[in-house]
Amino acid sequence: MIESDLKHRVTYTHRVDDSVDEYNQPTYTETAVIEKCFFDVPKNKLTISEEQREVAIEAQLFMDKDSRIVLDDIVTKVEDSSGVTISDLTMRVVRIVRASDFSQVHHLEVLLAKS
Repeated sequence: MIESDLKHRVTYTHRVDDSVDEYNQPTYTETAVIEKCFFDVPKNKLTISEEQREVAIEAQLFMDKDSRIVLDDIVTKVEDSSGVTISDLTMRVVRIVRASDFSQVHHLEVLLAKS
């Protein structure tokens, strides 16, 4: 994907496992990340199967192949290049597709569902 195609900015919460606490439960750090993207809303209702249930897809992000976004990250805001909010829905990353052009990964297609 060409850098100029990424006309929007997404803000999402990225969780990183740190260690375990005294009860042997995982601990993590949440970091707010802002990255360039292209935001789109599917025209037709789109659902995917996730753990034996159907999940309605609310939106889709096209992102650089080197993005840090991972499954279950929480998207909180999408803005255009001038800072105007396009979406402030809280959505969860439910699927990431690595789109390739036969030789290498070209970009990421990130599917979002209401959180």
